[in-house]
Amino acid sequence: MRKIGVCAIAAALLIAMGGVSEAQAAMLPVNNIRLSCGTVEEWKEKLQQINGCENILEVLSQWNCGNLPEVEKPEINVPNLPNVPELPEEAPEVTPEIQDQAYAYGLRITELVNEHRAAAGLAPVTYSAKISKAAQVRAVEIEQSFSHTRPDGRYFSTVFAEHGITYRYSGENIAWGQKSPEEVVSAWMNSAGHRANILNAKFTELGVGYRQNARGVNYFTQLFIY
Repeated sequence: MRKIGVCAIAAALLIAMGGVSEAQAAMLPVNNIRLSCGTVEEWKEKLQQINGCENILEVLSQWNCGNLPEVEKPEINVPNLPNVPELPEEAPEVTPEIQDQAYAYGLRITELVNEHRAAAGLAPVTYSAKISKAAQVRAVEIEQSFSHTRPDGRYFSTVFAEHGITYRYSGENIAWGQKSPEEVVSAWMNSAGHRANILNAKFTELGVGYRQNARGVNYFTQLFIY
């Protein structure tokens, strides 16, 4: 609701309750009032509390009743992001050689992940070519916007449905700039949020995405599910 509409409601209710005259209501400082009420009952209750105050306008100018409703979050785990890269140049053509390297890196990263899981007494995750296709999409997207939110504003997890992947819970790790699978896994393991995904005992499958842009900058993604 715009401020002018909110203030109009406040003025009308105050007049109806006898709290202010029409002349006083017309003087409400529209540009300075910060009001936030979710229902008419909240307005009535709050206005009853201030009815009869000598400094109604001063009270209103500081009044904030109610909070925005909480939005239900999907079941995903996303760690805090590391450094945000510079805007990339035009992406190179995807060649069979690049695809082969992405596959080789995916297998190696999965191997390193399972080494850490074994050291923690956890069962290994299975490398999934299908999930890796989704992870590869995310590798392209994080080059455009380095975030767990996709460039169009959707959650990263929406990429699963686009590839016909069903799951109960998912997690994502992303990184950029590392030179090798060993380096990127080491970086993830040294970050609490990323390490939590790698060592999540419930995860059973892993997909890995990798791409290198025209300037030779590497981008890595991991998608975990169970």
